Amino acid sequence: MMKLLLKISMVSLFAILLQNSCIAQDGQKRKAFISVNSGVYFPSMENFNKVYNSPAAFINGLSLGIPISNENLFLYGKAMYFQKVGVPIAHHFVYENGVMRVSTTQEGNVKLKELLINLGVQYNAEFKQTNVIVINAGILVVKASEKIKSDSSNSESKANGFAGYFLGVGYEKKLSDRLGAFSEVQYNVDRIIFKLFDISYGGANVNVGIRYYF
Repeated sequence: MMKLLLKISMVSLFAILLQNSCIAQDGQKRKAFISVNSGVYFPSMENFNKVYNSPAAFINGLSLGIPISNENLFLYGKAMYFQKVGVPIAHHFVYENGVMRVSTTQEGNVKLKELLINLGVQYNAEFKQTNVIVINAGILVVKASEKIKSDSSNSESKANGFAGYFLGVGYEKKLSDRLGAFSEVQYNVDRIIFKLFDISYGGANVNVGIRYYF
């Protein structure tokens, strides 16, 4: 995961340097930004609370914004990652007097890893000079895997490229001309195009972070 975040950071830095070079040539004062954040993710996955003994997971993120049309509208990209370990639910089917009965137990262990990528636009609505209301929206791409190990079997399920959308709103406090602290709430919805699985990898993300303007 660290290698992936490093690659994203290098690509983000290259894009910012290229964009700032173009801005320097046309004399405009638009600024790109890069930000880091941490928070909690509340997955909409069924039985997540029971399997992972918690309704939420700790999540880290990295985002990039490149201004378009004016200094308040940005092309926006964000990568978030979390992992969680829990105890899977096992279903047992038993026939009694010709009638099938289903019982559930929890046994073994399961590890969930999930990478969420948001791609879209962000608008910064500034007021009173140092206060900013942030609104962002766009498409969601999900890469997830669940590895289950138990006495009876081992299995792994994967989700790659699940398409959906996200919508977020936040508040940013400008600490200086280049630095800002922000809090943000985003909701991610997956599987709006192809509903291939019954598992939902979307959810709500609440985070705080630091944003740096180049």
